[in-house]
This record gives sequence, structure tokens and C-alpha cells, in this order.
Amino acid sequence: MEKEAILKKSKNSQQTDIADRALADLSRSGLSLSDAEFYLVTPTEVREMGGPDRPGYLIAYPGGSFFRVRFLDGATPRYWQPVGSGCRWYTPELASATLAGRSEDALVITEGEKKALRACKAGIPTVGIGGVDNWRSPEDLEPVSWNKRRVLLVYDSDYDANVRVREAATRFSRHLSERGATVRIFTVPQSNLGAKRGLDDWLEQDGDEAVRSALLEAWTPTPSTPTGATPSEEDPIKGLNERMIYIRDVGAVFDVESGRFFRSAEWMERTANQLIGSGGKSVPAYKYFISHPGRREMTSLAYRPGAPRETDGVLNLWKGFPLTPHPGDTSLFDEFIEWAIPDDEERKFLLDWCAGLFQRPSEKPHTAILIMGIEGIGKSLLCEILERLIGPDNTAWVSEQDLTSRFNQRWTHKHLVVGEEITGVDSRREMDRIKALITQKIQTVEEKFSPSYVIEDSRAYIFLSNHALPLMLSDSDRRFFAIEFPRVPKPPAFYRQLAAWAKNGGASALMNMFLTRDLSTHSSKDRAPSTQTKKALQAESRSDFELFLKELASRPDCVDLWTAEDLRLAYDPLRTQRPLSSRVIFGSVRLVLSGSVHPQVWLAGRGNVVMASLHNNEKWAKAPSGDWSAYYSAHPPKLGTA
Repeated sequence: MEKEAILKKSKNSQQTDIADRALADLSRSGLSLSDAEFYLVTPTEVREMGGPDRPGYLIAYPGGSFFRVRFLDGATPRYWQPVGSGCRWYTPELASATLAGRSEDALVITEGEKKALRACKAGIPTVGIGGVDNWRSPEDLEPVSWNKRRVLLVYDSDYDANVRVREAATRFSRHLSERGATVRIFTVPQSNLGAKRGLDDWLEQDGDEAVRSALLEAWTPTPSTPTGATPSEEDPIKGLNERMIYIRDVGAVFDVESGRFFRSAEWMERTANQLIGSGGKSVPAYKYFISHPGRREMTSLAYRPGAPRETDGVLNLWKGFPLTPHPGDTSLFDEFIEWAIPDDEERKFLLDWCAGLFQRPSEKPHTAILIMGIEGIGKSLLCEILERLIGPDNTAWVSEQDLTSRFNQRWTHKHLVVGEEITGVDSRREMDRIKALITQKIQTVEEKFSPSYVIEDSRAYIFLSNHALPLMLSDSDRRFFAIEFPRVPKPPAFYRQLAAWAKNGGASALMNMFLTRDLSTHSSKDRAPSTQTKKALQAESRSDFELFLKELASRPDCVDLWTAEDLRLAYDPLRTQRPLSSRVIFGSVRLVLSGSVHPQVWLAGRGNVVMASLHNNEKWAKAPSGDWSAYYSAHPPKLGTA
């Protein structure tokens, strides 16, 4: 009867093979056709909807026109939806009622429609999302009362081994937490055979009651310190809990002293000779800790300058400022900074930026400081003084290679990062990675042989260099504040005196100065002001073609609109060089002139072409294709004189 029913709902009742496979796929999840709206689709029908020639069944989302297709041919990708259709939440009836109910009502969110449907059949209100990052649906997020709602994000049993899924889970969890929800991440346990499984597999294999009980236990709020049997004073778990914390989101043990994670195998080796008495016999320390009901657990890690050590199950790795500020004499530092940066506006910006590290420690500066100058001029000394105020635990000194390396754990949990001896980042890809560090809000922490995890990024950056062109800066750059110290150093005795002052109380006086400085006109999001040093760097950073674009746009007879071929001929009329690609040409127009690029402009005899504006860019960004075509036809570039 089941097969007959699904054929009746299909547009093509002859596709018995598709029906067989659809029913087998649904039954593996404990589902039948009557649980939701499923429609068979042939390869031709999928193609007519804009998809590939593959058979499957259509999953209609409740209450709207959104749908996804589940393919049945065993190939990847397993799902498809029309391009541009966005993302929605799959909400079976039980889940919809829960979302519309009291904010205290608990909710499960998992990846996949079948899993959500199967959980709802078991009486567990569950929403399905069509991919680990496909939760950003305003139509589903906004109407829900999230404040104080308990949410359990349930992921497949391979969660710990999948970095991409863990990063997505962290983003989703943080977003719901910001809306007031109490969020926990739960991983489906592996099967007895160690095979990967999802929520629907777990329900089928272990039974509805066992799963409901496990999820109910996971829903129950737990304090940051465990609620197991209270250890006695002699219980070794007390000592282990001072050193080790199990972080649930990462699924690994965190070493408080070293500030890093250990995989079980590495910890086994470290504690192999440490035995603990338990039940009349001795067991290794790692095994004792992992299996003890009183082990210390936290949900996740954070680095939040100025925030408490522990909040709502989150362990904050910020270690606090090491100094107590005191009013005092800062005249020696004032003399140094006035000599190093004689321009009043430039000096004000640098001092405001530094003061923001102390007055607004949780705000990440959206600008980085680049200090250039000869060796021995005092660049490092300035940063050493700042390190004394911020603390060595909160400061990292890194190389140019560190900044572009994948492995970044050593300098992630820091308030200030000092890049030493930046010698010349001439790769645009590397330059883009460094620029991203300055403004990014989230950082994936990676270390060899340890699990990766995601953490908030509040780091500030200062880069030091003796080189003439340490960084390639575009004309539109807003991230770097570049200055150059004087070319003639002060007497060596002055630097020794300044270092001694900082060591003997001066640092506390300087910190007091920063904490009391007026920042009413300064914002951590301010655009870095232009300086003569920065302008020189920008000029040196331009390629020959970028310099040509600047010069071309400055000519009084330069028209607004150009095709890629126009610009190639204007730049190299004799075609003596390898032709520049359209990607390079239009990328340079955007970078140097902030030009607008239209992907489809119809020209008689040429068809659709890509075109860029060199002037009046805001106007052309809003203009329809017809206006571009009409202007270009009336004002073609004069390539003979360009």
C-alpha cells in the first residue's frame, strides 16, 4: 500500500524504480509517505526546474513554496534546490507548535528534513536545516521568542572530526545566544560498531525512549563545575580539575597551564606514569579524569578582554592586565612620542588607538599600526612598553611567516600582536590574509596534532619594519595607519633611560594616562587617517597598469565607460606585452578608481560585453544597462590618443 500511495502522489506513476528507492530511503529513517509531503520527480522534471538530470523525490516545506529535492542515484550532491531560493527551516507540525509557544519550551535543531521529521514522530520537537550553515533565515528566526528558550543543536556522530561543522555550530550557537537562548551542542553517539550516524539513525537503532531520555538529560542546565558526586578532600579529581577542563564543544581536554588542547593519545603519554587509586586499584590519570562524574567541564572557550573568567559555561582565557594604574610622571614618554611622531593629528590617532586597548578592551580596532624606521630607532621599544602594560600573557611577537601560516594557536589568545620585521609582503593573496586578520570577528584556532576550534577575535595589531615597502597598500585602503620614525635616532642614553622609567613605575603612570585619556572623538571602527608615509606606500604598491589607470583617469578627455579591450589597447597599443585578463583589468579598476563594473551591456555588432566606469562611479552603479549602452555609443574611447 505504501508504494501505491507514493505512486498516486507522483506526477509520473510509471516510475516504479524511483518509487522503490524513495520508499527504501524513507524507511531507513523510520518514515512513511503519510508523515509529510513527498513527490517523486524524474530526471526530466528536475531539469525543467533548473536542476541536473537526476531522479529523486521533492520535499515540500510546510506553509510555503520552498522545497528541496533528495536525489536517489547515490551520487553527490545528495540534495538540490533552485538557485537563489535561499534557505528556510523545515518545521514539522510539532516543531511549529513549539516555536509558536512559550519561550521556555525546549527545542532541538538538527541538519536535515528526515531527521527532524523522525524526531517529531518520537515526540521530540525538532527543526531541520538544509545544511550546517543554512540557518540564516529571517522568516524563521525573527518571529520566534528566543529569550530563555532552551535549544539543543544536535549534530551527527562525526562532529568532533569535522572542522567545518564545528565552526558552523559555533556561529549558530553564538547567534542564538545573542538572541537570549540557552544553547547546548549535542553529538549523536556512535553506534556499537563505531559507524557514523545521525539523529534518525539513533532513534531507529536505540529506540525513541532512550533518545528522549538522553536529550532530556542534555537539555537540563548544568553549572560550569560538574554536579556529580561531591568529591572528598582526598579525591584526586580536585587536583586534576585545577589543571584540566573538558571542553564539550571541542570534545577534548584543555590544559589550563599551557593554554592548549591535548588529544587523548598525547595526554595518555604525558600521564602514563601518573597512577591514581580508584576502587582498590590504580588507574592512569587520564582515564580517571575522563570517566569521573566530577570532572570539570565547560561548554566552550572564549578570549574576551575585560570579561569574567567564567560565564554561562564559557571559559574566558583573558588573564587580565598585570599592572595597577597610578598617577605619575610621563614626561619622558611624552618626549619620545613627540619626537617619533611630530605631526599632532598623527600622534593623537596613535595615542587614542593605544588608549582604546585599555578603556575599551573588548572592542577590536579596525585599523592596524604600521611603524617604519631604521634599526635601533625605537620601534620595538614602544611595543615593549605597551607589552609591559598589557602583559606578556596577552601579547604575542610574531614573524611575517606566522601571520600567513595556517597554524596560529601560539598567538591567538592575545590582546596585542606585534609583527616583527615585515620585510615585504608582495603577494596579494598573503596581503589579503593579513588585511582580513585586522577586521575579522571570528578566528579558527589551529595547532598541529590538536583539535581546531573557533573563537572570537579581538586582537589588535602593530607591524614593525626596516624596509621601504613592507606592505602593498591599495589607494582605497582603510585598515593601515602608517608612520615612519625619524631617520636619526636619539642618543643611546635616552633609550636606556626610557626603558628604566617604564620598568620602575613609569608603566603604571602611562597606563593611568591611557585610562584617563579623552576618547570621545575616537572610535575603534574609525578609518585609518592618511599620512605622507601611507601615500608613498600606496604609490609604490601600484602595478604599472594601476599607475596607467590613474594617469588615464586624470586626463581631461577621458570618457566614463570602457570595455576590457579598450583598456588593453590604450595600455599597450602595439600589443608588445602579454594581454592582461579581463579579471585583472576590472579588478584594478575597482581597486584603484573604485569603478563600477556592469556584466552585460548590449552593443550593436558586438552583443553583450562587460564594461567599467572610470568616472562618475556612483551614477553608473545605479544606471540601467540601456544607459551604459547609449553613453558608450555616443562617447566611445579615443584610443588613438589614449
